[in-house]
Amino acid sequence: MQKATRNLGKIKKHVALIHCSSDLGLLPRKIANILLHNAISQGERSDKYEISLKNIITSSNYDSNDYKYLKSSLLKLIKTPLELNLFNETFNDEIEWMATTLLSYASIKRDGILSYGYSPVIQDLIFFPEKYALIDLDSFMALKSQYSAVLYENCYRYISLGQTPHWSVNDFRKLMGLEEHEYKEYKDLNKRIILHAINELNSKTNLTITPKTIRHGRKIAKIGFKIEDKSRKLFKPTINDKLSEQFKFNKREIDNLSSKYSNDEINDAIQYVLNHDSYKNGHVNDVKAYLKSALKNKYSKSADNIKLDNPPQASIPRSARRRVINPDMEDELLSYLKSNWHAIIQDQEEALFKSYLKNLGKSDLYAGNGRLNIDAIKIYIDVFAANITDILPDKFLVEQHEKVFS
Repeated sequence: MQKATRNLGKIKKHVALIHCSSDLGLLPRKIANILLHNAISQGERSDKYEISLKNIITSSNYDSNDYKYLKSSLLKLIKTPLELNLFNETFNDEIEWMATTLLSYASIKRDGILSYGYSPVIQDLIFFPEKYALIDLDSFMALKSQYSAVLYENCYRYISLGQTPHWSVNDFRKLMGLEEHEYKEYKDLNKRIILHAINELNSKTNLTITPKTIRHGRKIAKIGFKIEDKSRKLFKPTINDKLSEQFKFNKREIDNLSSKYSNDEINDAIQYVLNHDSYKNGHVNDVKAYLKSALKNKYSKSADNIKLDNPPQASIPRSARRRVINPDMEDELLSYLKSNWHAIIQDQEEALFKSYLKNLGKSDLYAGNGRLNIDAIKIYIDVFAANITDILPDKFLVEQHEKVFS
């Protein structure tokens, strides 16, 4: 048996288990995640898992040795039905709707050891999570409200995107586990549930949550949340915009820069590059590399005497030819890549592409064998196809003449 510890870290939790409708309460939700963590830590599915009640008490921040309340929480996990996948994100191509309970059984031995098990449905979601979120359990266990706990999981799932989808108010009420008669007016829902949950998440976790509503007429019809990760050092929005729009850095590259340089360092380097004659005259072929070199050498708008590593040099333009994708052959290329994906795309290239999709928040495009997904292949052509022009048949390529500087 592998015991849970106070430092639980993060777990992969299937989105179907996050976007579910049930009124479990706070302690049962905490226990459910502790048991899930304990099962995953064993590394393989089993008919029975074990954990000590003391570990549950310690990990859940439950400040009592009264096992009676723990038992009632376990009973609720066995009895309360979960309507899975509330927002219809396909997790099984053959199943339209599914409901189950979190635990199939639980028993406590006299020595304080809890044995428990899951239904086959839950087992599949635990050990084969095609779509999942990484949930920070240590922050989760510090929460004092069941509504904060639900909102935390559902926001954390979208942390890489910076915002959740907009959910209808009715769906959001289901998500919170509210009864049909509870807080039917949005003003009551906002005052009693949403604001309290947001205040707790903003004060106790690494997230800053801001509600974003959509009105139909005078009535609020949908609600979503903007998400900021306070544990990450982020550049100011204006700097982010310049890095992505003018210098073509992707999100992962910006995150990497933010771990190395301050706002002022980045801003000074940006201003230097933008104000430099080589850039103004169009003599810089790779502005991204130019900016990186400026940062590495602490080059700024006020440090004109520092030399860059291999700075781009202006010279007389010469004509160059390069082969690029023929835009008139896009449909044919889509079909070709779909049929010959693994013959063309190497493992390293495919891993890079999957990572890119993950940064976009579009990992689901690869679920169920991404080579068959036309949307994924279109993204590959837009971003990565330049990496394979040397091995594509000539019919998909055209020569492009351009002026280059060396």
